[in-house]
Amino acid sequence: MADPDLRPCSSCEPLFKALQAQLLAKETRVHTLEERVTELEGYVFGRHHQSQNPAKKPDAKAGHPGWFRPKPTAIDRTEEAPLSACPNCGSKDLSLCAGVEKHVQEDLVLTEPQVTLYRKQVYWCRRCGKKVRGRGKDELPGRPIGLVAKSIADFLRYKIKVTERDIGTIFKSLLGLSVSEGAIQGFHTQTRRPANLSTGLRIKMLHFELDSTDGCS
Repeated sequence: MADPDLRPCSSCEPLFKALQAQLLAKETRVHTLEERVTELEGYVFGRHHQSQNPAKKPDAKAGHPGWFRPKPTAIDRTEEAPLSACPNCGSKDLSLCAGVEKHVQEDLVLTEPQVTLYRKQVYWCRRCGKKVRGRGKDELPGRPIGLVAKSIADFLRYKIKVTERDIGTIFKSLLGLSVSEGAIQGFHTQTRRPANLSTGLRIKMLHFELDSTDGCS
């Protein structure tokens, strides 16, 4: 039985009931938030999955042939891979088996930037009345960056839609050539002459340009 001395007075009873209602509402809210926190922790730490039966990646349609990478028609380099010890146990007691396994692998060859010094003899033209000089192969007079680098940057920028910043990163990280974004922006007006690219690279760049503009107005 409740102690009569602890009973609220008649004037305080409405306030007491209001406080009890607020406390009950807050307890309900806390319980709801605790359940939500537990649910979110499950997602964060991988205890829940969005779907018990995730959608399966569709396979190739029936009757469609599989895609296989075409084999290269020419070999540029041959690398021998002899063994002096077993790669599994380290034993050197090895004997040759009949035949040789062959593995063909394609890769890119990254080279260092090539620095060219153009030595140009200066001549006096009697008809023009001024000094004249020749132009070296693939030379862009007065330009510190050559035609091949500018052609590739122009191709990446306007055909592949790579940003100037990313082109600069590609050049510096992969090719060892530092070029500023501002310089790359001006390359487009300096690549009117065909660069001395390899025949295969020129053909691929030309085919990409034709494929990109095919069907466009």
